[in-house]
Amino acid sequence: MLQFNIPASFDEVKKAYGQANGSPQAIARRMLEPSMQTIEHIHPKSLGGPNATQNFIAECKDCNNPRGNMSYAQWLKVHPEYPAKAQQHIEWFQQQVVDGKIDNRYDDYGVDVKETLSKESFGAIELKVLNPEKIKELREARQAGKEVNVSEEIAKQEAEKAKEEEVA
Repeated sequence: MLQFNIPASFDEVKKAYGQANGSPQAIARRMLEPSMQTIEHIHPKSLGGPNATQNFIAECKDCNNPRGNMSYAQWLKVHPEYPAKAQQHIEWFQQQVVDGKIDNRYDDYGVDVKETLSKESFGAIELKVLNPEKIKELREARQAGKEVNVSEEIAKQEAEKAKEEEVA
């Protein structure tokens, strides 16, 4: 789920206004900038990472820019909360695909990003995602008028995996 940092007081609005050189666009940019998302190259572009969907994840600018081409081993020491934030992002994204707000060409995005992030973090980050077939099934259920919650579906999937592992 994306969260926006809206000015909490008139003083914050005045501060943003004062630092924005007065144009409406500059004021809006200054006020919204903390909540704006950037595209993070999971495998840094500066280290040969491709400009490809499976190598992209959304991050706030304050996380993306400082990471630069730092390895995930280093980054996780500074930001141990990152795996949970990446999980939130992937669940939000898959929900958007299920809801039809993002094109079905991205049904496999979660699986692709999971693989790239796992590889780049040497297994330290293991996202839980729905496969493209499940995304399609849920989208069809949603189109039929049923309520669909990707986070709940992932939890069910993980519970089923745990049961299977207990039996094995």
